[in-house]
Amino acid sequence: SHGAGHASSQHAPHKKRGTQMGRAAGPINRHLCYSSSTKASAPNTGGMSSPKSLPTACTTALKEWNVAIEALHRGEQTILLRKGGIREPLFKPPGTEFFLFPTAFHSEAQLLKPGMEERYAEAMALEPKQLAVLPLTTFVQVTGAWQTEDTGLLTALDDLHIWTPAFVEARLKWRARQPLTLLELRAWRLPQPLQLQIAAGDFWGCFSFVDLAPGLDSTETARQLAGAQPALSDAEFAQRQKVLRERLARVAHTPLVL
Repeated sequence: SHGAGHASSQHAPHKKRGTQMGRAAGPINRHLCYSSSTKASAPNTGGMSSPKSLPTACTTALKEWNVAIEALHRGEQTILLRKGGIREPLFKPPGTEFFLFPTAFHSEAQLLKPGMEERYAEAMALEPKQLAVLPLTTFVQVTGAWQTEDTGLLTALDDLHIWTPAFVEARLKWRARQPLTLLELRAWRLPQPLQLQIAAGDFWGCFSFVDLAPGLDSTETARQLAGAQPALSDAEFAQRQKVLRERLARVAHTPLVL
């Protein structure tokens, strides 16, 4: 699939199971991040103001190839390119803040630019389905969201991500009637990875977003969010935002309101 996290590991049959905490994981249709001191805001699709402080609780996660998560975590890119999974008519985040849920993706195609396979060898080796406890290292805030069907995106954004042009082209062509969603994300590094108990829920269906509540400890989640640090400084991130918007001016696109 080129949809929910580019991950072959996500397309096992979706089975309802009971969980240790009384409810099953599954696709979500609501924003499950909140704070006692801040309110959620719309994504910053035009300006370049610094994102607000992090929420005190969150159980929403986007499933994404672990290599892309690592690139965001390192501050080496600030964007994701997505379409909806097999069960989704199109891709639209349920809110503007969420964790990133690492998935595996196996392909004979060259997906990463030269030198990147070595650089991200450890991230590529992760096999989430073989783990009883899945580490979650990264939280993100959406600071811009757009939809496009313009193939000019291939050249306009080429130096802003780790993927090969062939990967981006395949993403554009897959489910051709569905526009490609471009997300600009500010990544935050957790002090220690959150430990998601995989057996507590069913996290492997063909959907992009998942409710983590069955497998997370809420007290530990709050502690890690409180200590999270941005992958890029305010100044560095503002510069990336400026460059991205300059590049977007070269291609046809529509802002996506979340």
